[in-house]
Amino acid sequence: MLVYLLRHAIAEDRAATDSLRDLTAEGIAQARSITEKFKQHSPVIDRVLCSPYNRAQQTASAVTTLFPGLALTLDESIKPGGNVYSVL
Repeated sequence: MLVYLLRHAIAEDRAATDSLRDLTAEGIAQARSITEKFKQHSPVIDRVLCSPYNRAQQTASAVTTLFPGLALTLDESIKPGGNVYSVL
């Protein structure tokens, strides 16, 4: 089993709350670029887990766009302060 960890791309500095910070235009381009590299080197991805934060969902949506049929699962345990070990 291969596990890839992908941190969110470049996000806005400020929003009403940290969870509402969106990706910048550069961040969107960055997310697409890394996803294209995933597609070249690992043409099969089985699952995408994502924090419920906007910037994480936007980064993950770049992955699901290039891998049609791949579901995006929001997981509270991988947001800041969550228990990432519960995912394993």
